Parts: sequence; C-alpha cells; structure tokens
Amino acid sequence: MTGTDIHIRRLNPSLIKALDEKATKLKRNRNDLIIGIIENAVSHDLFTATEEKYQALSNQYMQAFEQVVENNTQVLRCNTEAYLQIRKLLDGVFENDDTEMEEENAAR
Repeated sequence: MTGTDIHIRRLNPSLIKALDEKATKLKRNRNDLIIGIIENAVSHDLFTATEEKYQALSNQYMQAFEQVVENNTQVLRCNTEAYLQIRKLLDGVFENDDTEMEEENAAR
C-alpha cells in the first residue's frame, strides 16, 4: 500500500454493484472510477470556494469604484458651481468696464 491508497470498508453492496456497472459502461475499473468521483468532488468544492472569494472581491471593488465615481461627481459639481460663480463675477466686472467706456465715449 502506498501513501495515496485509500481503503473503504463497510460499503453498501448495492453501491459497489452500481459503481461496478458504471465503471463497466465507462470501460474503467472501479478504483479509477472512485478516484475520478473523489477528485471531481474536491475540485468542485475548491472551485466553489474560489468563486465565492472572487465574488466577494468583485463586490468590494465595485463598491470602491462606485465610491470613486460618487466622489468625482461631487467634486465636478463643486467645481462647476465655483466656475459659474467666478464667471458671474467676471461678467459683472466686464459689463461695468464696457458701461464705463461707453459713458466716457458719450461724454466726449
């Protein structure tokens, strides 16, 4: 017996018969069939665990991305408001300059 051998005792005889029938249909021996079943079960569990971790990370990254978008949108709103206020002030300054120049030209 090597370190990778596994012996299963007290297995239901009807289960052994079903395994033998399936192995025969697949042209495999019972041992190889059982090894394949166990490997598939373990691989499935590992895949499921990895998928759950990926989904959790994906959710975290999506939340972080949404926060960045929200922060950027807020900054753009503030900058737009500041720009509009500055433009309004500058429009008032230039209108006053134009009015003063028109008054000076009219006085001449």
